[in-house]
Amino acid sequence: MSIFEKIDKADLKELLIKNWMTHDAMWLYHCVNECGIDKMNTINQAAVKSMASIEIQRIRKLLGIPKDKKIETIEELMAIMETAMEIVKGDFMDFTYSATPEGVLSWKWNKCFAYDGIKSLGLLDDYKCGILIRINSWLDTLGIKYEITPVIDKCIMHTKGRCEGEYRIFL
Repeated sequence: MSIFEKIDKADLKELLIKNWMTHDAMWLYHCVNECGIDKMNTINQAAVKSMASIEIQRIRKLLGIPKDKKIETIEELMAIMETAMEIVKGDFMDFTYSATPEGVLSWKWNKCFAYDGIKSLGLLDDYKCGILIRINSWLDTLGIKYEITPVIDKCIMHTKGRCEGEYRIFL
């Protein structure tokens, strides 16, 4: 039996997510040093948007949902979203989300790793959130119309003291 076969799936998932988030943090740190915070924000948001579009298409394929199948119900959407969250959420990520049958998807970050990392760099005043761009891109790629409240630009954990809000989904 290979070492890969012996490794627990949950442990492997956590390792891969932590490595990805470390890569993300180191990329951000070096990008800020080379390009400045404004250019880093632009590059980061574009990269997250592009990556998330591919990511959600792969998750859709993993679930066996044809690419041309229109998402018609909140239940169909939540099956995809819950799978995506289960795949990308690490144990160290402290957030909750829920959906109503009427199409309101709420989120709340209790503790945000991105906020903590950006704060340690002293860049909170200028940092533009990349996390919710990922969710926006998932919805955009799936062809879902939505409104987000509050509208996110800069880190609202910093500007409002909390990170919570909702997507109103229109199917």
